[in-house]
Amino acid sequence: MAGAIVNPYAVTPGGPPGYEGAVLKQGPVGFWMLNETSGDAIDTGSAGIDGVYTGTGITRASASVFGLTAPRFGSNYQSKVVVPNNSAWAVAGGYSATASWVALVRTYVTTGTQAWMAKYSQNGREWALEVDTATPRWLPSVDRGGTSHGVAELSYTNSPVAYTDYHVALTYNYPAQQFYLYINGTLVASDTNFSNVNTAMSSDIWIGGNEITTGRYWNGAICGVAIFDKVLSQTEITAQYDAAVAGP
Repeated sequence: MAGAIVNPYAVTPGGPPGYEGAVLKQGPVGFWMLNETSGDAIDTGSAGIDGVYTGTGITRASASVFGLTAPRFGSNYQSKVVVPNNSAWAVAGGYSATASWVALVRTYVTTGTQAWMAKYSQNGREWALEVDTATPRWLPSVDRGGTSHGVAELSYTNSPVAYTDYHVALTYNYPAQQFYLYINGTLVASDTNFSNVNTAMSSDIWIGGNEITTGRYWNGAICGVAIFDKVLSQTEITAQYDAAVAGP
């Protein structure tokens, strides 16, 4: 996206093996493996905007997803990784907005609505990637904008099985009016008729939680979070999933 920062410390694409290498080859603007035992959540994408572990309900490097080291979330919505807002991953709106969001997730419960990643403010959501286990369904959404802040949602009538690993990818292509959800490398839901997303957001990215004053949070593990300023192809998404399954 225009104005994105170039991270001079980014890992050279093609360097690391496995899932990390597969994602980096595709050029994410933000990429947080979340495998740290201390310090910040390092961004090895091109923007280089590190996240901060906040709250008391995160146990670092105590879980795994597809065999990769991950933090354990699940105390409350205030315990999450906060990545400062940046133009590199703001959905720019207009007629050229394109973006993709990717993560490896594992839930430990089968009740409630959980958020594994979101960009959300009191004015409305720019995007929120959630699971509603009461329905059940995966429920990613983007803000349509305007005064009502209606949302364009994708609903995959299923929900994660507890203690099961998932590769989740969401792609957004406003010019083509396409909004696609992939679970484990397979397209499971799509919307090809939605309006533009809200362009006025300035909120941070929240990994492992959602909203400011209410309690939606992820009860489980998350790692390998990536944001792209482009629409990933089916081939690229499948390559990520295959690399995750192959293990570290």
